[in-house]
Amino acid sequence: AAEATGDPGAAELIHDVANSTESPVEVVFSAHLLDRLDSLDAPTAQRTFEALSGNLSAEEKKAMAAVVGKVVPAAAKADPAYAEHFIVTQLRITEGPRADPRLVVPALTGLPKARARSIVFDSVMAPDVAERTKRMLASRAAQHGDTGMLTDLRAAIESNSVSPKVSAAIARSAMSGSPYGQMEKKAWKALRSGDLQQATQMARSIETRLNEARLTVNAARTSGAQVPAEVNKRESIYRERLMRVKNRIHAEAVKLRKKQQAGN
Repeated sequence: AAEATGDPGAAELIHDVANSTESPVEVVFSAHLLDRLDSLDAPTAQRTFEALSGNLSAEEKKAMAAVVGKVVPAAAKADPAYAEHFIVTQLRITEGPRADPRLVVPALTGLPKARARSIVFDSVMAPDVAERTKRMLASRAAQHGDTGMLTDLRAAIESNSVSPKVSAAIARSAMSGSPYGQMEKKAWKALRSGDLQQATQMARSIETRLNEARLTVNAARTSGAQVPAEVNKRESIYRERLMRVKNRIHAEAVKLRKKQQAGN
C-alpha cells in the first residue's frame, strides 16, 4: 500500500519494516519493494541474506518463492562484499540442508561477472567444499552463467582439478536449453521489430555459446566423465533452431537491400 501511493516517504516506511520485523518473509518482501523503488541499501541487503539463510519453514519458503529470484541478485548488487560472504558460507555448510541453489546462483548473478566466475572456479576446486555441493554449483553456474563462465569451468576440467561427476554435471548443463532459448527469443523479437543488427548479435551470441559448450562437453568426455548422448541431440536441436534464425536474418537483409535499391 505504501509503495502504491508513490509518496517519497514510502521507502522510509518500508525500510522501517525491513529493519524491525522478525519475520523473514516480511524482510524479503520489504527488500523486494525497496528494489522496485530503487532504494535497496546495504544494511537491508544483509538482513535479507540473513533471513534467507535461517531455518525457514516450508510455508515461509513457499511464500517467498515468487520473489527470491529477484531479491537475491538485487541484494548482491546492493552489498557485493556481504553477498560473497553469504555464498562462501552457504557452500561450506556441512550439517542439515546443503547449499540452496535458489539462493547461491542468483547471488552470483548479482555480482560482477568476473568476480562470480572467480568464486565458482575457486569453489569447485576447494578441498573444503562437499562434492555434492560442487556438482550443484558447477551445474547451475554452467547453465545460468555467461560464456566466460563456461570457459573457466572447462579450464577446471582440462586441468583435472574436478572429479568426473562434477565434469559430467558441467557438460550436461552447458547444453541446457534455458540460455539458448532466451537468446533465441530476443533474436526473433528483434527480427519482428526490424532490428537486424540486434538479431545478428543474438545469433552470434548463441553460436559462440554453443561452440564453447561443445568444447566443454569434449573436455569432459576426454577427462573420463560419463556424458549422456542426449547432450549431442540437444546441440543438434539448438543448431537447427539457430540456422532458422540466421536464414530469416539473411532473408530480411536481402529484402532491405532490394528496398533500398528500389528507393535509389
